[in-house]
Amino acid sequence: MTIWAAFFLICSLEECLAVGSPLFQSQEVCEQAVQSQGVFMIGARWPKYKIVEWKCVAFNKKEV
Repeated sequence: MTIWAAFFLICSLEECLAVGSPLFQSQEVCEQAVQSQGVFMIGARWPKYKIVEWKCVAFNKKEV
């Protein structure tokens, strides 16, 4: 099973941060969520930061 998460690189004038999203079941759902909600949520939570880049990343479930 593959799960997806969005990662954002956000920067202010002083520093940059990497922040992540909740998990999604597909790349399409991840990308739609970023475009419809994620960009606004990042701006609301970190108002002094600008999104430099974002990407949906896949993780494969592995046995431990």
